This record gives sequence, C-alpha cells and structure tokens, in this order.
Amino acid sequence: EQFDKAEDMLRERLGRRASVRDTFWMGRVQASNGETGPARSTLKEAIDGWSGGDESSPEMTDLTALAGTLG
Repeated sequence: EQFDKAEDMLRERLGRRASVRDTFWMGRVQASNGETGPARSTLKEAIDGWSGGDESSPEMTDLTALAGTLG
C-alpha cells in the first residue's frame, strides 16, 4: 500500500514536469512492487537522463545497482 501511494504521487509529479530524480524513484517503486518490465524501462530512462552525472554519487550508485539486479 505504501509503494502504491508513492507510485501515485510520483506519477502526478512526473506528469507536471519531468525530473530524472523522480524517474529514478519511480523505478525504485516499480521494482519494489514487482513490476520488473516497467522498472527496467523507467530506470533506463533515468540512466540516460543522468548520463553526464557524477558516477560516484549515491543516486548513480543506487541506480546502477538496482538496474543490474533487474537484468
């Protein structure tokens, strides 16, 4: 239920304005809900959006690790 609420909130925020950080969090929520296919797609979008980012940042480290677990 908590992840469902988070997903609803993130969809609303992403509908108003695109944000790589919100896209990353949406991917985490989708993965936690067992939505592997959508999570892979969303996380790829976040990776592409942060392609020039600091690879040692906590978000990039978490993003790369999570994407790796989904295949």
